[in-house]
Amino acid sequence: MMRDVSVSLVIAGGGLLTAFLYALDLDSPARAVVSLAFLLLGPGLAIVRLLRFRQPLTLFTLAVAASLGLETVVATTLLATGTWTPGRALAIVVSITVAAVTLEITRKGGDPLPRFPVLPAPARSNSTFRRGLSDERRSE
Repeated sequence: MMRDVSVSLVIAGGGLLTAFLYALDLDSPARAVVSLAFLLLGPGLAIVRLLRFRQPLTLFTLAVAASLGLETVVATTLLATGTWTPGRALAIVVSITVAAVTLEITRKGGDPLPRFPVLPAPARSNSTFRRGLSDERRSE
């Protein structure tokens, strides 16, 4: 439990650090690295962790996809309404991330959202493969 909370706090802290570095307007490689890492993983990881996937690769892949998707929706909406600025887009993304992290931390123990199980791969026997191969040969 403590490990989960610490990961959530790192996600929220990354977002706040990114916003702070943007507000300072520093021209530093550290700002680029922190911003890229947060924008690539932070928002999606905060959202996908609510779904409680058990496989790390699935969690990571969906986190990157969700981050990029969320940022695309935010940017497109701001552009469509004529209100786009980098600071406003960052503020919205960080706010959504902190809200998702807060929801995860404050959620009671009763699993209101589904927990996706790890499903084993279907077993394939060698005879199934041979049977399929021989069926193909018969049709020729």
